[in-house]
Amino acid sequence: MKYLSLLLILLVSYTFFGQEENSFEEEISVRFSQSKLSDRIYGIGDYKHLRNNFELIKQDFVRLEVFVGILEQYDFMSANRLLKYSFGAQLDVRLTSKSKFYISGQYISNPFNTSYGNTMIPMDPFFPTSEIDFGIDFQLKSNINLDIGNKTLLPGDDTSIFPPSPLNITRAKLKIGF
Repeated sequence: MKYLSLLLILLVSYTFFGQEENSFEEEISVRFSQSKLSDRIYGIGDYKHLRNNFELIKQDFVRLEVFVGILEQYDFMSANRLLKYSFGAQLDVRLTSKSKFYISGQYISNPFNTSYGNTMIPMDPFFPTSEIDFGIDFQLKSNINLDIGNKTLLPGDDTSIFPPSPLNITRAKLKIGF
């Protein structure tokens, strides 16, 4: 009788833990993807950012994205195409159904501003650089978003021209979709 009750307790606890494990798996989804970001600023240059993304999403409440990639930058003044590596992460936390808090950071191996011909700019906010970014994104209507945040551009490794101090940019962005 003692062994039977012990077996029954183990069976019930195994079933209980199995249900907990299955519900945990349903709450979290994992996704792998590839993306390409690109932009061209006429008279200055362009870039292509090829990334491999790993996303971990918990019930549309928390999203963690980690990426690693290759960045190709082109400077019209020097006519050089430079390849760099990059990695970073972004964490999004949903505050309400229409607002979220985000924090992100990325590292670029040799930012655009350290190439010759463009060393007179300490950090170029138009092109990808090593940075830390945080803010709050509000959805005002179905196609209107307001993004308020702070971006800190981190200096490159070349400190011969400028002292290594970060550049802070506080911004507000209004995005209207059509």
